[in-house]
Amino acid sequence: MPKCPNCGTEISCLNNYCSQEHKYVFCLVDDKPEYTEIRWYPTEHTNDYCCPECLEVIATSEDRAIRFLKGEL
Repeated sequence: MPKCPNCGTEISCLNNYCSQEHKYVFCLVDDKPEYTEIRWYPTEHTNDYCCPECLEVIATSEDRAIRFLKGEL
């Protein structure tokens, strides 16, 4: 099992934090605002794979995260 290079904890999974944009429909229902989510779109701004223990970034792409978890890095 790979170890976090920052805290040394053995980990089998990573937390993935990614930026995304959401598309909503905004209406007034009985004079109250209502949002209905239509779709979300991942963006390229943030895609960090972090240690679940110390939260430090280990990889910034899915490919590198897979290689880390396989022990290839």
